[in-house]
Amino acid sequence: MTGRIANGSASGTACGLTGGLGRGSTGGLFGGSPGEPTGGSAGGFSGGLAAELRRCLAEWSRRTGIAVETWALPAGDVPPRAARAVPAALREALTLAGRETAAVSLVSVAVTSGDRGLRMTVSDNGAGLPVDESGPEVTAMRAAFAAAGGTISVHAVPGEGTTVTGVLPLRRPGGRRP
Repeated sequence: MTGRIANGSASGTACGLTGGLGRGSTGGLFGGSPGEPTGGSAGGFSGGLAAELRRCLAEWSRRTGIAVETWALPAGDVPPRAARAVPAALREALTLAGRETAAVSLVSVAVTSGDRGLRMTVSDNGAGLPVDESGPEVTAMRAAFAAAGGTISVHAVPGEGTTVTGVLPLRRPGGRRP
């Protein structure tokens, strides 16, 4: 599934995606507190994680004027820890992209889930400015994925943009699902 949101409109969700205004916040992306169930189905979100991500990306795109392209979103259920980690890290990745609003015109997002785990990739076409590895956004992304047993990497290429990649294994150390 590939979709493009060119400053699309969102239908009545308050996602907390601030487009560069939030600095390492740890509040729940879809309301509530981190770790607090939000009700619903897949991943604890009404309509599933993919539906919530689509709505939030559309809202962020509308607010920032930056187009969002989705290459893939999870089709089914994802483990609850992954359902919390992905939105938290996505919010921070969009905050990084939103800082370069004059330079960024497109953000591409892919979240895939399979037998080996879950992978999230967020890329922008900005200036690829150096990223502060100890900054609040990178720290928050790494903490969200680490809590689910995963890792995050951030790579900026001058003149080409920035890519955030997060990987969550299917099972946590000790055999537990994330």
